[in-house]
Amino acid sequence: FIAADTVGVVTGGTEQFRFGSNPIPGGSKNLVINGQCLVSQRGTSFTSYGASDSEYSVDRWKIRSISSASARWTASQESSGGDSGKDKWLKILCTTADGSPGTNETQWITQIIEGFNSTSVVADDGTTKAMTVSLDIIAHADGAGSISFPAKVAVFLDMSAGASREYVHDVTIAAADTWERVTFSAPADSFNTWTTDNAGNLGIGISLYGGSGRVAAEDTWRASGRDNITSNTDNWADATNNYIGFTNVQIETGSVATSFAYEDIGTTLNKCYRYYQQWNILTAYYTIAQGYNAGTTTSRYILPTRQTMRAAPTLSVSNVADFQTQDGGGSKDTTNMTLNSSLPEVVQINATVATQTVSLATVLGADNSTARWLALSAEI
Repeated sequence: FIAADTVGVVTGGTEQFRFGSNPIPGGSKNLVINGQCLVSQRGTSFTSYGASDSEYSVDRWKIRSISSASARWTASQESSGGDSGKDKWLKILCTTADGSPGTNETQWITQIIEGFNSTSVVADDGTTKAMTVSLDIIAHADGAGSISFPAKVAVFLDMSAGASREYVHDVTIAAADTWERVTFSAPADSFNTWTTDNAGNLGIGISLYGGSGRVAAEDTWRASGRDNITSNTDNWADATNNYIGFTNVQIETGSVATSFAYEDIGTTLNKCYRYYQQWNILTAYYTIAQGYNAGTTTSRYILPTRQTMRAAPTLSVSNVADFQTQDGGGSKDTTNMTLNSSLPEVVQINATVATQTVSLATVLGADNSTARWLALSAEI
């Protein structure tokens, strides 16, 4: 018999399962989804990264860009990284430098964790338990910049998706171009306005750079103002070709760092599907959904989601001209695609064409190219 609140190691000295109150789905101690950077539905390379705020790269990881921050990056999913030399990882390479940021400029890579998945950090009295962050990290500093090693990268935790409390810590990178496992613990805090729902509750960020107005005291919980660097943090945007890379990111309750909780790819993929699902066209004229002609210019299609999503999703496509409908009267190019209705489990897509016969059965598919995609998003 094992008590329900036991925390321990099982099977031959290798930590396989961690028992405790409020485990997240899948039984993992790690609150981060896709911490191993395995899943990247949107692609493997993202240029001019940072030109738009909240732009995603590998699943669940996005860049935040505030106050017209001018640095730009290429984000790419890479292989053969991490301490093991065998892991996928996310590389953030500076392509447009900003050596003198404005006072309030800042950019960081972040993952926001849903309230349903962050209950393990809530203490019995509603306050916040201690948390420990671990990650494999690598960094390169171009000779044209000012960074020398050992160097500093600010990593932070925040509550209520950055709206309430924040804890910033500079991890030290001892040597250039060398993978290292870094870790730090944030102590328990009085923050007690957690909510158990599908909104963002907890976040982790890796700062790229910031202006003087974004400096916070290190290693202390404080009211959040998006101040996510310290006075010692290096500016990783000070020269083109600087880069930061990371993988095997973990947040766990408690003040002791344990080994990274590896999980099978199917589990990780299904967790990612809760927030984003992309249908990449595999072959020319690939069929996506079935439906009927609801009107002389509108066809309606049912598309079940692969996994129940966090909320009713929104629709995006590579280009409406990339798709066509096909019924007994032949194929027709689409001129618009919208959601007629949207639920976490299924969506109805309206496709507009020039003219067609009402009530015929029809299929929605791509044209004669394979560089097409359709996506549903319920990101936080």
